[in-house]
Formats: sequence, structure tokens, C-alpha cells
Amino acid sequence: MGAFMKRYVWLIITTLLIGCNTKYEPMTRQGYEGIDIGISSKVVEKRFGKPYKIYSKGGNGEVYEYIEKIPEGTQVIEQRHYYIIIKKGKVVSKHTKFSNPPALERDLEDFYY
Repeated sequence: MGAFMKRYVWLIITTLLIGCNTKYEPMTRQGYEGIDIGISSKVVEKRFGKPYKIYSKGGNGEVYEYIEKIPEGTQVIEQRHYYIIIKKGKVVSKHTKFSNPPALERDLEDFYY
């Protein structure tokens, strides 16, 4: 293998290792409670990563949505949606919404009966 190829392979490996090393804290109730009003949206993204979804409110800012899925075995028994309201790059408000996915048995009853 030539010197150029060795450098090229080394560059690719280094790039992959750096890219894979980016880890974010998953959004949890404790993490959500630790988000203070007035902090920068960049701080939120640096800690928790990109939101699941960003809702644009035009000139009124954005709403970041993060989702925490609470598993029990292989089933998701609860979903917690965390909404962080951003205006001019700062957190101005936040709220949560909890939901339970429908039980499989109820879905099957509707399908068969």
C-alpha cells in the first residue's frame, strides 16, 4: 500500500471515530427539569442533541420536541413528549405531554370483531 493510501485510510478511520464519539444525553424527566428558562437553544442541543421535531412559529420562535419512550420488556408503555419553546435563541417556556400507546389487544379486537 502506498503512502497516499495509508494517509487516506488513516483520515477515514479518524473521521469515523470522531463522528461516532458524539454522544448526547437522552432527554428524561430529570434532564427536562434541569433546563432553565433563559438558557441558549445551543446549550439544549449540545446536551440533548437535535430535537425529534422542530415546529416553526414564524416570527414567534420555535418549539423543540423531544420524546422519551418508557419501555417494559419489549413494549413501550408510555411516551413522554417534552416541548421547549425557543424565542430569539433562548428558552422562554416548556411543557410536557404524557401518552400511553394503545394496547395490542384493543387493536386486535377492533380488527377481528
